[in-house]
Amino acid sequence: MSQYTVLSTKKINPLLKAAVIQQGIVFREEEFISIQPVLSQQTHDEVISWALRPEDLYVVFTSGHAVEYTALHFDHDNTYFVTDQWKIFCMQGTTAQLVKKYLRAKQIIATGASAAELAEAIISNGNVQHVVFFCGNLRREELPSLLRAKNITVTEVVVYETQPTPAVIDTNTDAVLFFSPSAVRSFFSVNTVPATTACFAIGPTTAAEINRYTNNRIITSDDPSQETMIKNLLFYLHNINQHE
Repeated sequence: MSQYTVLSTKKINPLLKAAVIQQGIVFREEEFISIQPVLSQQTHDEVISWALRPEDLYVVFTSGHAVEYTALHFDHDNTYFVTDQWKIFCMQGTTAQLVKKYLRAKQIIATGASAAELAEAIISNGNVQHVVFFCGNLRREELPSLLRAKNITVTEVVVYETQPTPAVIDTNTDAVLFFSPSAVRSFFSVNTVPATTACFAIGPTTAAEINRYTNNRIITSDDPSQETMIKNLLFYLHNINQHE
């Protein structure tokens, strides 16, 4: 394979990065957003109040960060606990993996590849009248809007905050990897891409955001995970890129 240059708009699993580099690809990582947990006493008390409810509770996660930063609050009075009462709807891929890590796999009722698909799963369940949506400060409007349109009450708990950290990229790249709409906006606030650069999106929501800024080819993962992103990238560079 000829040498290609790839930019990832976030740091990825080191093993996946090594697999790309072993193919002779120049792989650059640049964080285009900064994500920090919300650790205020108010947020902690709110998370714990939902976790300690004795009755079943429908919970929604659309990002791995939401799972991780909600779980931070489970270390309560020096005792880490997991609530059995949460019935969870979450995104596929990394988000579902983290739910299984910090909670329990059996608590997952349904997953979705996109916010719209996840909302449809919640609506189709038929029993859901209220959900608690653990999310970030820049969460997308799609899921809560779809649920509220069906008279499902959505209580939002912001457990992390996202800030753009744009950086100018002064070298041409054959592919750019995007893992969130926030990173897309941060990247394109100071950069453009050559017409030959392929854009890889972790899911359809991210792909839609990329499409607002460029007409370049967009390759969207069927499964929202880093592993699928890298698999798609390597397949593209081996078989599709016009320089092959």
